[in-house]
Amino acid sequence: IDAAMVDGANYVALPLYKWAQTGFLPVQDDGHINASRFILNQAPHWVETYLCKPDPAKPGTRQYMSVQAIEPQFYAVLLKGLGLADAPGLPSQF
Repeated sequence: IDAAMVDGANYVALPLYKWAQTGFLPVQDDGHINASRFILNQAPHWVETYLCKPDPAKPGTRQYMSVQAIEPQFYAVLLKGLGLADAPGLPSQF
C-alpha cells in the first residue's frame, strides 16, 4: 500500500465526517447514516434515476437520466411538471 493512497482516502472521507458533525449528514442513534433522510443519496422521494427511451442510432445501449430536485424551487417545478402540484398527501420535501 502506497502511503499516498491512505492520505487520499482520508481526504475523500473528510467531508463525510464534517457533514456528520454539523448535522448536514443525518446520523441515526447507532451512528449509521440515515440514508432515507440524506439529500445527496438516491433515497429521498424527489431523487430518482430513469431508464431513457432506446435511441435507434445507438442500438444495444442503455442511457439513464437522473432527476434530483434538491432545491425547493426545483422540487416545485418537478411537481408541477408531473401534474402533482396540488395533489393531497404528498410528503414534504425535507
